[in-house]
Amino acid sequence: MMAGMLMTVSCRNDDKEEEVTSVIGNWKVQKMITKGMITYGGISLPANTSSDSDCVKQSKLDLNADKTGHALVKNDTTGTCEVLGDESFTYVYDPETKIITVKSNGTSEDIKVIKVTNSELIIEQPADMQTPQGTFNGTITLNMTK
Repeated sequence: MMAGMLMTVSCRNDDKEEEVTSVIGNWKVQKMITKGMITYGGISLPANTSSDSDCVKQSKLDLNADKTGHALVKNDTTGTCEVLGDESFTYVYDPETKIITVKSNGTSEDIKVIKVTNSELIIEQPADMQTPQGTFNGTITLNMTK
């Protein structure tokens, strides 16, 4: 996950280390929030949804200490639990900018870390994808716990 260890370290003036927080871990999705637009047949409509269904909760994100990872994303917008993504990748986390840069299949994508604690990770990523309802363009936010 990064050369030094994907960690944010807060220090006081007395140089004592406080809580160390890392993105490394096996994260389970608790909620998926989508915000954006769905376009179908030349018509665009707002698409703002939040789901904490059993299907969504089967999604997971593994961020390993060796800078490798795996993501499995499921959703049931069509009434059937479908895999939206299942891929392995490499990544680098910059705690200063709170950006995880994911590289997979020759492409690179930046994912924004909204919140990270020892037990909670919230990330937001841009999305431009085909869905059964049309083309979705917007963001996907995943609220996860260990």
